[in-house]
Amino acid sequence: MEKLPDDHLLSLSFAKVMAAFGFVNDALACATKCLDSPDVDEELKADVLNTFANPHFEKGNFSNALVCHNKSLAITIGRVGETHQDVAQSFNNIANANCMLGHLDTALQFYNKSLDIVQTLYGGKHNTVADAYNNIGNVYMKKGNTDEALQFYHKCLTIQLEVKGNNHPELADVYDNIGKVLSGQGDPHQALEYHNKSLAINLPTLGEDHPSVGSTYNSIANIYSDLGFLEKALEYHAKSLDNKMHTFGDNSPQVASTYNNVATVYSDKGDTAKAMELYQRSLAIQLDTLGESHPDVSASCNNIANLHIERQEMDKAFDYYNKALAIRVQIYGENHPDMADTYFNMGLDHETMKDYDTAHRCMSKALEIQRSILSEEHPEVQRTLRVIKSMPK
Repeated sequence: MEKLPDDHLLSLSFAKVMAAFGFVNDALACATKCLDSPDVDEELKADVLNTFANPHFEKGNFSNALVCHNKSLAITIGRVGETHQDVAQSFNNIANANCMLGHLDTALQFYNKSLDIVQTLYGGKHNTVADAYNNIGNVYMKKGNTDEALQFYHKCLTIQLEVKGNNHPELADVYDNIGKVLSGQGDPHQALEYHNKSLAINLPTLGEDHPSVGSTYNSIANIYSDLGFLEKALEYHAKSLDNKMHTFGDNSPQVASTYNNVATVYSDKGDTAKAMELYQRSLAIQLDTLGESHPDVSASCNNIANLHIERQEMDKAFDYYNKALAIRVQIYGENHPDMADTYFNMGLDHETMKDYDTAHRCMSKALEIQRSILSEEHPEVQRTLRVIKSMPK
């Protein structure tokens, strides 16, 4: 971008457009120009701060996004008071950032604050209230409290059916969320029913190339993979990949994510060479589009490390686990589910090498993080406990 627009509102609009299309550096430049101006009023400054947070969020700089949203909240409360839709939205933004940072209890606290405001403003049967229920359900899902997640998704669904009718895309999103919960609860066949309900709404209303359709294809593929129907999983991943290529282009983070998923299926099929090719292709796109310090890059490094374990290439596995760990520490600090995941995998690696002391330290660190964030009944906590119990001293 050679020249930034001079008008503040135009700069802000430019920033929003650039962020939406993934040009995060241009978005930051426009927002910074507007934010640094001394004659920007408080309302516009709060809007700029939220806009400034969006490209940070896209780059995986969730702590920076949180700082922006907190500053925006302080300005907004001073301007309109505590019971206002703009404050509810600020609480929601702060909850989103905390959720990505793994601060799930804090996220839940802010989502509930947002819910309290919108219920006061709009009553119980309003689309904004339904969205709040959906967000709370998402946090409970991350915490592993699937019964609570299902309860809030159904609250959201009840409102959406009454307010939007039977055939609205937002209803399809809730069906997908319920499908994911049911899959996590070990009910893949009912989960498939809900994902197919989502497709029945979105395909005729949004079309084959809409991102929501691609996400549903991905969820269906994951279920078939869990059921062991690997060819069927590949079929739906291919649909998801075609969708994302049409929507976002070949060199996009969304396409990279799908390559990761397809690679996992090939790994399950025992074709580690094809899996490695796809993981590396995914990583190359992510490095090109997201930079080195992004959660998706750390996830790819983690997956590549896991595959090296399968191939008994321990030194290479350690290299990639350490890359994943370094990125995650930078983004999240020590206390995040993804950090626990990396420590868990490193523990398995050391166990394979019969370095049981180090394996126990890694597993204990993973369990410490998981217990600080997740419920004791969460599948990942239970899995770590089983591994520690079965591991030689």
